[in-house]
Amino acid sequence: MQWALAIVTVVAYVTLPLGSASFEQQPLATLLVGLVYSVIAIFGFCFVQERSVWWAVGFVCVQLPLGFVVFSLSGAAVGAVLLLVVLVSQSVLLLPLPVAAVVAAVIPLAHLGMEWPHVLREGLGTLAVTTFTVVVTELLVRERKVRAEFAEPHERLRGRPSPPRRPRRAFRPSSKCAVGHARSVRRRTSRCSGRLRRVSRTSASARTRARRHAS
Repeated sequence: MQWALAIVTVVAYVTLPLGSASFEQQPLATLLVGLVYSVIAIFGFCFVQERSVWWAVGFVCVQLPLGFVVFSLSGAAVGAVLLLVVLVSQSVLLLPLPVAAVVAAVIPLAHLGMEWPHVLREGLGTLAVTTFTVVVTELLVRERKVRAEFAEPHERLRGRPSPPRRPRRAFRPSSKCAVGHARSVRRRTSRCSGRLRRVSRTSASARTRARRHAS
């Protein structure tokens, strides 16, 4: 998430000189102030993440007016709006959700310097973008927490040695089974011997008949 925000910040800063077709722009001042904003957004965010919530509050209090200045100097450029959207996502990661929602609601006020039709149109569009950013970032944060909760017991289970397998016992028939098996074998052998006797008798009778016909 941190690297994604850094990439979006760089892309937004690169698009700042494009400006807007409806408003004037001060290119040099826009690039200088935008550079300060981008450096703080990338490196300051990394620094604040490991500190207390008051550092996060100070980070947002510095970046919010600085982003408004970049927005005004750039002539409401798309890159300036992207930089403010990055601040909304960082607020969700650093601050409680209600405070981040307040930041998302304040950012559309950057359009107050325009005429009222532009304020309504651009302000509502920016509000929709910031609200969407809050929702998506919060969902990503919750998903990451759930994965972390499931990953810890999974690692514990993987670290445990597997229980030893019990050796299988050889099958030993009981005495009753052995007696019954022996009886069945005897019956089968007696039947086979009886069949063999019958076959030998029939063959012997056939031989005697053949001798009589031959004589």
